[in-house]
Formats: sequence, structure tokens, C-alpha cells
Amino acid sequence: MKRVVSVVVLITCLGLGGCASDLMQPADSAVRHPPLSQSESAIVFFRATNIGGVVQAPVLETTGGQLKFVGIVSAGMKVLHKTTPGKRFYMVSGENAELLEAELAGGKTYYVYVSPRLGFWRSRFVFVPVTDKELATDSFRNDLAWCKWHENKPEGNEWFVANLPSLQAKYTDALEQYQKAGPEERKVIKPVYGTAVPVDSMGAP
Repeated sequence: MKRVVSVVVLITCLGLGGCASDLMQPADSAVRHPPLSQSESAIVFFRATNIGGVVQAPVLETTGGQLKFVGIVSAGMKVLHKTTPGKRFYMVSGENAELLEAELAGGKTYYVYVSPRLGFWRSRFVFVPVTDKELATDSFRNDLAWCKWHENKPEGNEWFVANLPSLQAKYTDALEQYQKAGPEERKVIKPVYGTAVPVDSMGAP
């Protein structure tokens, strides 16, 4: 029995380059995030749980079907992704993949939980957008404050390039599921979900 458990854990860890993330690095605590201009938008992807902690969750931008690396969101991490206003699509990958549709307004920052779910071989991940009504809640602010800022380093981009064929296949499957889903089943960031409050001012009350 112990051998079976060990094999499962090993397969889980090898599923994304190891149990501990060496693909991201802590962001310099002295770096500040100034308010966005009207020509900018941002999304903070964060993972406020240790559940499924041995499996890392890569987040990609998939607008126009072109995959772009955003970052790896491991347990207790938050990653700031800056972009421009308009319609964007994102994907989170684990055992499966899920798409997120985003309608971003200028000067606004949006927040999205990267939440693990039980899978067969390793964790699945889903997006959970934070609504405008939830931004002021203690639960959200405490979750956000619990996570630590991380940023990309070269090894993360190298991993993305090496695994691009697999990620592209998962995107194809996720896009098919997205197209089959009804409007109420799709994960969406609405423009009103954003806030003009700088990310450094968000956190535990």
C-alpha cells in the first residue's frame, strides 16, 4: 500500500516539474504597484489554500488562440498580470484545463482565485472571479493578504516553451468545453468586478 501511495505522489510531483515551485521567485517586498492609467488593466491571480499544494497551477493568456505565459500560481502565491483594456481569455492547467473570459476596463484591477479541485491523478484547477460585492469582504481581504507576491524567472518561461505542445492540446480541449457551455456556465470577469484601488492597498482590513 505504501508503495502505491509513493508512486501516486511521485507521478503527481512529476506532473509539473517537482513538488516545490522553482519556476517563480518571491517579488521584492520593496517594489510598489502604482495606480493604473486608463490605458492599463490588471488581474491578480492568487491561490489562498494549501489544498493540492504539491501541484502547481500554470496560468496562460489565450487571447486569439495564442498561448502566452502569465505565471505559475502555487499555494500561498499571488501573481500580478498587467495588460490592456478589452476582451481577454485565460487558461489554468492541471489535470484538465479551464478557460476564463475577461472584459477588462481601463484603470481597473481584477482578482481571481485559482482553486484546486480533486482530480484522478493530480489536482484540477478552476478560476473563481471575485465580484465587486466581494472586494470589501473580510474573507477576500484576508485570503489576499495571506498570499505572497511572486514573479516570473527564466526557468518558468523555459518550462512554458518545453511544455507548449501539451498546453496547446489542453487548450484545444478547454476551448471545446467552453464553446459547448451555456453563458451561465462560463467563467467570466465582468467590467464592474474591477477596482481602481491600487493592489498595495488591498489586503486584510
